[in-house]
Amino acid sequence: MRKEILISSLLAIIGIVFLVGGASAFFIKSGTTVVCEACGMEIERDDPSKFQVVCAGEPHFACCPVCGLVVGIYYINSSVEGQCFACGRVITVSIINENLSSVTPTGGAYNVSMIFGQMCMKNKMVCSNNCANTVKNSYEWAADLPVKTMDQTFSIAKIKYQQMTVGYKPLSIPMLTYVLVAVGIILLLLSPASWALMKRRPP
Repeated sequence: MRKEILISSLLAIIGIVFLVGGASAFFIKSGTTVVCEACGMEIERDDPSKFQVVCAGEPHFACCPVCGLVVGIYYINSSVEGQCFACGRVITVSIINENLSSVTPTGGAYNVSMIFGQMCMKNKMVCSNNCANTVKNSYEWAADLPVKTMDQTFSIAKIKYQQMTVGYKPLSIPMLTYVLVAVGIILLLLSPASWALMKRRPP
């Protein structure tokens, strides 16, 4: 195999490897991670503590009950959907005209509330008093935390809403990902250029 073909082929192959690696890293992260529109925290799409806020059929994301309600208030009329941190039961909070409208599930066995940790990672929604006690008894960090009713939780969110800049926040992509893509493109561009230059060299 001629030397110029070998070198240009190697550059192309290495370039493709770098480009595919960088692009794959980007698409994997963007496909598995979302950003809280209230505080900017990155969360996994399958995180049970994640909240999805639906407005006019469009999904938005939040990392905790307070942020979920803050995002819901921002979109005026919305449905804040999450799950009980203890048992996984679906919890839905309806917000109409920036006000708390309804909470499900309801009934004698249920009392949707929030274990208030005063930080996103410790704020946990529960569907009943039993589930609140389960969390407080199962996690040392939750043992002494207060439990807030939904009215109290919504009031906390109203205050936080005034303090936050709510809306779309881009996903943070590691610089290495961009470097891999850039190097891959450069190597692919160099491949035909190196072949042409070596062809012009006298034998």
